Amino acid sequence: MATALFGDGAAACVVRASETGLAEVELAGQHTWPDTLDIMGWSVDPEGLGVIFDRAIPPFAETHVLKGVTSILARSDLTPADVDRFACHPGGSKVITALESALKLSHGTLIRNVRFSRTMGTCPRQPRCSYSRSFYGLHP
Repeated sequence: MATALFGDGAAACVVRASETGLAEVELAGQHTWPDTLDIMGWSVDPEGLGVIFDRAIPPFAETHVLKGVTSILARSDLTPADVDRFACHPGGSKVITALESALKLSHGTLIRNVRFSRTMGTCPRQPRCSYSRSFYGLHP
């Protein structure tokens, strides 16, 4: 499903050689769902390249995301309950609400994702430093 909901934009970090830092990457992983191109992906036809966003994205996310997250965390003997904060590449508000439901988060937990998408859009090519800093309340 479009590399697990825009994974190309969400899976970036800045690494520097320093004694201290703003955050620590403790675990990374990926999970993909085969045969989901009709839900989210790219269409290539004689007219050009197009994007596919189906209305099935929120219910799909609500049904399947927890299993993927649980699988990734299990590699380090963790569960979703061990995660302090989830940072999701912002989609529309229905996707954010579906992710909150899937991850068993209180409504509004991912509100910073929604606020960011309103101000910066959802393009995975946009700079993520401002998002990371505002999401985590970090300053250089």
